[in-house]
Amino acid sequence: MDLYRQAALSGDAPAIRQSVALVWDTDGPDAALAWLNELAEAGITDLMVTANTYAQAGRSAEALLYFKRAADAGHDMAFGPGAELAAECEGLEQAATWVEPFATAGRPFALAAYLNLLMESERLDDALRWCLEPERRVDMAVLDTATELLVTSGREDEALRWLDSLAEHGHSFALWRMAGLLEQFGRAGEAASRAKELAEEGQTSALHLTAFLTARLTNNEEAIFWYRKAILAGEMFAIAEMADLLKKLGRHDQGNCLRKYGLEADGQIASGAR
Repeated sequence: MDLYRQAALSGDAPAIRQSVALVWDTDGPDAALAWLNELAEAGITDLMVTANTYAQAGRSAEALLYFKRAADAGHDMAFGPGAELAAECEGLEQAATWVEPFATAGRPFALAAYLNLLMESERLDDALRWCLEPERRVDMAVLDTATELLVTSGREDEALRWLDSLAEHGHSFALWRMAGLLEQFGRAGEAASRAKELAEEGQTSALHLTAFLTARLTNNEEAIFWYRKAILAGEMFAIAEMADLLKKLGRHDQGNCLRKYGLEADGQIASGAR
C-alpha cells in the first residue's frame, strides 16, 4: 500500500488508480475519497478516477462535476457515465445541452451519448436532423441511429441514398450497412453489384464486401477471386472467410494453408515451405 501511495504522490497514473482501489477495499469509500483529497492538496488529480470514485460512493453531484471537468480536459470516456449522471441530476434536456457542443465537435463517445439523450427524450426528429447535417462526423452511433430512424419511418430509399453517398466517399461502415439493408430488402444482387463498382474504383473494404456477398450468392470461384484481391489489399479478416469457403468446396488443404500462411505476393496460397 505504501509503495502505491508514494508512487501516486509522484503523479504516477496507474498508482493513483491502484492506491484508490486498495484504500477503498481496505477502509471503505470515505477513506478513498479522503485519499483523493490528499492527492489533490498535493497538486495531483486524476479527474476520471475521482469522478468514478464519487459515482461509486453514490455522491452523484460531485461525480458529475468531475466528469464535466474530465470532458473539458479531453477525456472522451467521461461522456458515457457523465451523460447518465447529468440526466439523473439535471434532467434529459439539460444533459443534452451539456453534451451537444462536444458531439457537434466530433468528440468520440460524445456523439453516442448525445444521441442516446435525444432518443430517451423522444426527440426523434431532432436526432435524425442532427445526424444528417452535411458537416456531421459520421461514426457508428450516427450511422446506426440515422439509418434506423429513416427505415422505421418508411424512408428506406433515403437511407440507402445517404449510405451510398457516404460509401462513395470511402466510409466502409456505411458501405457494409448499405449492403445489409439491400439484403434485408431482398436486393442482394444489387448490393453485390454496387460493392463491385466501388471495389473496381479502388476501395479496399469494397473488395472484401464484394467477395463476401459473391460467396453468399454462391458464386464461389468468383468469390475466391475477390477474396484474393481483398487479402492482397490488406483486408486480413478476409483470410478466415476465404479459408472457410475453400473448405466448404472440399479444398481443405488449401484452406488450412491459407489460414496458417496467408497468400504470396502473386496471390497464390503460401505453403510455408522455405
